Amino acid sequence: MQRFQATMADPPPTPDDHAPLTRDNVAERCYGSIYAYIRQSGRRDQEARDLTQGFIADVLLGRDLLSKLDERRGQFRSLLMSAVRNYLADVYRFDHAARRHPGREIGRAHV
Repeated sequence: MQRFQATMADPPPTPDDHAPLTRDNVAERCYGSIYAYIRQSGRRDQEARDLTQGFIADVLLGRDLLSKLDERRGQFRSLLMSAVRNYLADVYRFDHAARRHPGREIGRAHV
């Protein structure tokens, strides 16, 4: 099983302990780990970059993944890894559905 870097155990700390943890600084800190995970899944460089940016825009920021973080249920790294894995599966399903049904309008909702 692929893993994120050990530094992803908790939400990344902010430079100032009193500053709030924002979605933007989490996205910036997590980019490298998300990209590395997607690259290790066999994607080429440009595809991995596109998927990483898509994940950050659609899931991390768009669906506000941080709001789903619950300290009682586990670590941030587990939540992030599951979300990336699910996102990659959704993209795969969408792409293959479009190939099976050419000419049919297939929405990419939540992907």
